[in-house]
Amino acid sequence: PIYPANAHSFAFADIPNGVKASWKMELDKIDLELGRAFYLGTNLIATPFVGASGHWMDQSYAISLTDTTNGAYSATFKNDSWAIGPRFGLETKWIFYEGFRLFGYGAFSLMFSENDMSGNSTEADTAYTAAKVEKDILRDVEELQIGLGWGSYFKIGRAHV
Repeated sequence: PIYPANAHSFAFADIPNGVKASWKMELDKIDLELGRAFYLGTNLIATPFVGASGHWMDQSYAISLTDTTNGAYSATFKNDSWAIGPRFGLETKWIFYEGFRLFGYGAFSLMFSENDMSGNSTEADTAYTAAKVEKDILRDVEELQIGLGWGSYFKIGRAHV
């Protein structure tokens, strides 16, 4: 944990000026898919696919407050992570009438992930620093969608919306 062993909890009644905190997150994600559509009758289309998935995420969190009993407290934390792995899935479309359809989408990714966390805090003029923690994990990511859609061809069947 980032907090020192002798850290105490704060009562909101002892914090007259409130708590100031901020959280910032940046997430970049990319999915690459290679698939082929198959017509299973005139109104049902299935598209199995295989590919790769990756993400990069940076988070930072800061908090500060002044406790009437113990003085000022501030802390900052940072977490950086990335993940990459294979991706498999299936997309289906059941076409009803005049371009309206019911669709379903499911995907599964098995990703290797590396997480780096660090932080520091200051409590009553005493500074604490947490050593950088690195953790590698294997995680699964599941996605599932179901919904209604509509599409139509125009320009004599050469373009689709």
